[in-house]
Amino acid sequence: MSKTVVLIGKTGEGRTTLFNKITNSQQKTAAGGQNVTTNVFVKQSSYGDGFQLIDTPGFDSCSQTFNLIAGFLSAIDKFLINRIMVVIRYDRLELIKKELIKYTELFQSYKDKLTFVITFMDYIKNDYLKNVNEIQLMAKQQKINSVIFASRDHSGQQLCQLFDQEIQASVAQKISLTDDQQLSLLDRIDNDEIQYYLMQSENVEYPFIQYERQMRKSCQQNQNINYSQIKEYLKKIIKKCFLDCFRLMEQNEESEKYQIYLNLKNQIKPSLNNIIQLIEKSNKNDFEQFIEQELKSYEVGRNECLKQLEQAKKHMSSSIVQL
Repeated sequence: MSKTVVLIGKTGEGRTTLFNKITNSQQKTAAGGQNVTTNVFVKQSSYGDGFQLIDTPGFDSCSQTFNLIAGFLSAIDKFLINRIMVVIRYDRLELIKKELIKYTELFQSYKDKLTFVITFMDYIKNDYLKNVNEIQLMAKQQKINSVIFASRDHSGQQLCQLFDQEIQASVAQKISLTDDQQLSLLDRIDNDEIQYYLMQSENVEYPFIQYERQMRKSCQQNQNINYSQIKEYLKKIIKKCFLDCFRLMEQNEESEKYQIYLNLKNQIKPSLNNIIQLIEKSNKNDFEQFIEQELKSYEVGRNECLKQLEQAKKHMSSSIVQL
């Protein structure tokens, strides 16, 4: 039985170009950062041992956000998957590392099925091997040992050989994501409109960074820390942060607010984590739970998002095209 590989990634990362070369197809590729793959395409590889390849819509900031996510979800619903190939365009190493971490967290239960495909490697002019080693090390830190490096001059035969090597020992499995994991795919979308409104809200991280500095200074001076006061203050600035941003949005759709929640949470979480690190060990677990609970209280529109996602999955399941 032919193995099945699914491609996932943002628009413009080279996903559909890989699909075209491997399957001898001519699907349109992204131009100017706009997503052109709005269906799910399935086709057998043209070279090597042979495997079934699925190209899913790229994640971008267009108006079809839920359909883009539902395209991937409908594909993993319909097929048993041997390998999830996450396509990431070569960029600065710190940006690649962020992408590796985010996708590894998303597919935490299926890390043994993950392969990172780093595209546009021919953009590297100097220290090619050094960059390759750095990226492999970053993947290993996430406990991922499967990385493919692809260039624009790779032929379909060469790509099939690279893919065959990574999937030969992979066993087909049903990939099932929890509601939270499905919703976290929204965070993979670069929503330009939401980013604009977040920029209008001044620096949402500043109160958290400022408070972290105050706490650090208190710790250095061995001052007593009142944990009840810390909780009250954090509760106050978390509330102000979210409500200010919700007010900035003219749209009242609950799904919009949920995307704001995800974006804001990602912005302030590093500072919140730094504050937790300053807490005495015996109180850390309590504070972690407290902060998670506070953040969750602003998950406006969560159920509406799940509802829209379910509707989009039904629509996209009928848009799977077997070539």
